[in-house]
Amino acid sequence: MSAHPFDTNEDGSVITRPLIGYDTAPVGGMFVLTRLQYAESPNQLSAIMAGTVKPPALQLAITPDQADALAQRLMELAAHIRSQKTPSQPSRN
Repeated sequence: MSAHPFDTNEDGSVITRPLIGYDTAPVGGMFVLTRLQYAESPNQLSAIMAGTVKPPALQLAITPDQADALAQRLMELAAHIRSQKTPSQPSRN
């Protein structure tokens, strides 16, 4: 059994797909409609960026509480990643 909830490929690597874009909209005061556009492969990404194909998308209905929790977790992870990176600065004498 995997130690994480993420899908993996045959060699055990986590499957990732780059996020190309997203759209959101409130629906009926009940949920946030969220559309995530992504690429499934480097070749598809190139074609999407060249404008020759439309990216696939996943549309989700997210409750306000789920939206709050997801937004907070994404902000926490982004801050964590940024805090670990030291910006490269040119040497000055």
